Amino acid sequence: SGSRFELKVMGANRVEQAQGWYGAYTLSERVIQKIWLAQDFLATGLSTVSGKSLHVKHPGRWNLLSGPDFKEAQFILDGVELTGDVEVHFSASDWYAHQHHINPAYDAVRLHIILYATAGDTCVARASNGTVPEEVHLLPVLHRDLETYALDLALCELEQVDGFNWAEPFLVLPSIHQQAILEAHAQRRWQEKLRFAKQRFEALGWAEASHQYCLDVLSYARNRGPMAAVAQRYSLSVLVENQVSIEELFLASPVAWHLDGVRPHNHPCRRLQHYLAIVAECPDWPDRIAQHLQRMVLLDGDFTTSVFRRRTGLPAQCRNMREQIFMNRIGTRRYNTLMVDALLPLATAAGIIDAEAYWQHWPAGDTPNRVQSLMRRMDFANGRGIRTNGYVQGMLGLSLAKAAKA
Repeated sequence: SGSRFELKVMGANRVEQAQGWYGAYTLSERVIQKIWLAQDFLATGLSTVSGKSLHVKHPGRWNLLSGPDFKEAQFILDGVELTGDVEVHFSASDWYAHQHHINPAYDAVRLHIILYATAGDTCVARASNGTVPEEVHLLPVLHRDLETYALDLALCELEQVDGFNWAEPFLVLPSIHQQAILEAHAQRRWQEKLRFAKQRFEALGWAEASHQYCLDVLSYARNRGPMAAVAQRYSLSVLVENQVSIEELFLASPVAWHLDGVRPHNHPCRRLQHYLAIVAECPDWPDRIAQHLQRMVLLDGDFTTSVFRRRTGLPAQCRNMREQIFMNRIGTRRYNTLMVDALLPLATAAGIIDAEAYWQHWPAGDTPNRVQSLMRRMDFANGRGIRTNGYVQGMLGLSLAKAAKA
């Protein structure tokens, strides 16, 4: 998925700071364990690093005590039915970092599930009895991006423990203090998104980075991997200069599409059709976005959202770009997601506009249901009733911070 990882260790709980598509986020090893437990990845055609076919009949019993992460998993390896333990790590070298190679408790591990392969890491796990478990890389077969897994699972875990009791200390604070906390979390998320946007801009330039970002967002999380592969194989200039069919794009991804349970209007072919139509009608759409953003009014000072939107004409500008450049082929919430998660940080990184204030006051894009539920608990009646991107980003940051401490 193009993610970059920087290892951090907090006590016995493994935590990594992961660079996702749109910024950094905290990822614990427990998230990876839950993905394995739920088998929430593309299991069809699964294979080990050594090339053996793998079919998982049962992920095993989740072991929350010492020893392997999962006990007595049942699977078929190259046609042979086996039962054995499973250990989950971020990278292959963690096997030795955790000293599993000298601990007999790990001698029955038959599958070593790692999230990603580290460049130059040729480490092969070996148990104290000399056995070598089969290694499986999870990242290439995930249905969704890791940030979505981390957020959904973290919020779900908090909810299951005590509903929204964890948020009560925040909810009872005076409104002005709530606002300050949310603004601080939103500011951190903006800086994270901007940092990653700079990396994309420096590597790809404005037009190509916009192209890849747009396909990322249009794909929805479950098919972001295959859509990213299409975006990298078919640049914007290739799509403009050649007649490329939807079928060709759909078949171009080396990563299998996840189609189970996908609604017709979210089907990848439908998304690709919309994007090809945008490119056909507006082949220079990234440049037109840039021109529009350059004309946007910049205000000095701190303004409420209602005042900011009125003085900058933000509602009309949002509508004009969606109608004139994207021809209304992108739904309103998905369009707002594209702007706040991709194009506004990218435009700032490219020096087109300092878009932080617009990012704060822009209408919110797609928002996890659990975050919406939490926001409904807050008092939005006293002048803060506008559900802006800044408040949503602040709530996301607050929720993830609380979940990391849970």
